[in-house]
Amino acid sequence: MLSAGIAFGYSGTGAAYYADVYATSRNSSYPSFSSDCTNFVSQAMHTQSGSMGGGYPFRWSGSLPWYCYKSSSGWQYTTAWVRANTLRSFLINDYPGGYDWGVYSPQQSNSNIATYGDAIFYDWQSDGWWDHASMEVAYSSTDPNSGYHGDLVDQHTTDRYHAIWNLWPYNDNRWTTKIDIMHIDSSN
Repeated sequence: MLSAGIAFGYSGTGAAYYADVYATSRNSSYPSFSSDCTNFVSQAMHTQSGSMGGGYPFRWSGSLPWYCYKSSSGWQYTTAWVRANTLRSFLINDYPGGYDWGVYSPQQSNSNIATYGDAIFYDWQSDGWWDHASMEVAYSSTDPNSGYHGDLVDQHTTDRYHAIWNLWPYNDNRWTTKIDIMHIDSSN
């Protein structure tokens, strides 16, 4: 079902719950891509099914529309739905959209600012192009694969459930990476 409107009903806990459920699998109600990170974050932001999903409504107009649906001719989706750099721009430019909490380095041990359902963006080369996206899902917890402690994210492309927010142990570009935290709030 297509929905439109403003994001006053966004549920960060619902988005985090969706991300936990589908962190290591695919939801057959959406397309899947080999580079699936932003598609995954968009799904978590948008889906509204009981307590699962953020409920962020599709946007059809403006310079950066954001939607994904299946038509008789196949999947229809925007660049903002599937590319990290464009989703970040969409959230900054949408109203009420998202709040950019600032850029961090992976050397920081914890974000201490992100909340459930926030989108986390990664610029691997610090060149201004945001290459990857993940979803904040837990605070002050331990990454089950690395043992690192802090805020945790779920992600696709390389599917990870409860990875440390800065992806330090998984990121070969850790010394050149910048991380941007985008807060999506129902009152923004």
